[in-house]
Parts: sequence; C-alpha cells; structure tokens
Amino acid sequence: MVVPEGSVSSDHPSALLFEERYTCIAWSQNKSVKSPLLIDDYLAASHVVTAFDSERMLAFDEAHLQQHGYQRNKVAILPSFNQLPFLVIGTNNIATIQERLARLFAKNMALKMIPPAIEFPLLRENIQWHRNREHDPANIWMREFFIEIASTL
Repeated sequence: MVVPEGSVSSDHPSALLFEERYTCIAWSQNKSVKSPLLIDDYLAASHVVTAFDSERMLAFDEAHLQQHGYQRNKVAILPSFNQLPFLVIGTNNIATIQERLARLFAKNMALKMIPPAIEFPLLRENIQWHRNREHDPANIWMREFFIEIASTL
C-alpha cells in the first residue's frame, strides 16, 4: 500500500517513495483570493476538501489543521484529490492540494496556485508491504518498480 508516513505500521517493512509540499489552488478568475493569503482569509474562504472512506478518514492537510486548532470553511467534501479542481473552477472556492498535482492541473485547467497561509509539513509518502512478503519475488519487483517511478518525480 502507499500511505503517508503517519499511517505506516511499525509491524511491517516500508520505504519512503517521495516527499511532497502543499499549495492552494483557485480558479484563475477568482478575484477574492489574493497572494499572499493571510491566515484569516484562508480559514474564511470556501474550501473544497478531500476525505476518505465511509469513516471520513482525514486527509493529511485536514489532520494537520485540526491538530493545530484551525477550522476551515468547508463547502464540499470529495473522495479524491482529482475531483477538487472541478469544484474550484468557476467558483470562489479554493482547495489545498499536493504541489505536483496542482501543477499538473494548472497546466491544463484555468487554475492559479497560491502558497498556503499556514505552513504544512512535508507529506512523506511511503510504500508498505506485509512482513510475510518481504522475500516474495513479485512483491520485491513491485516495490522496486514503485520506488524507481517515484524517484523520477
């Protein structure tokens, strides 16, 4: 599985795949979002966010904000980061998203990137496998493949 460092189990082996920064995206025509974003403006803005599974497992950015006592004005919760731009374009909504993903979206969509008002720690994505598969040739091949591809990011 591929998981953020905080979700890695100490019972099984893992390896770092890559590190990622967070940024904000807004519709390129959104005049209400200015750079640099101030904390009060960031928290008051209409946010589209990501949460996972039926339990609404917190995304990395949301967990960090809650840990520091920040509350965003969330107007939509989506199950995938890939859906966020579609609820940003044509609106005054913003989203906090991984920088590489934001750059990819901004190349092909009417989006602008804005540094977040709150400093987020680096997201460290890891690959983890079951300890019983440590010497499984297929598992080794897949891990090495993931690590090789991640090294090109």
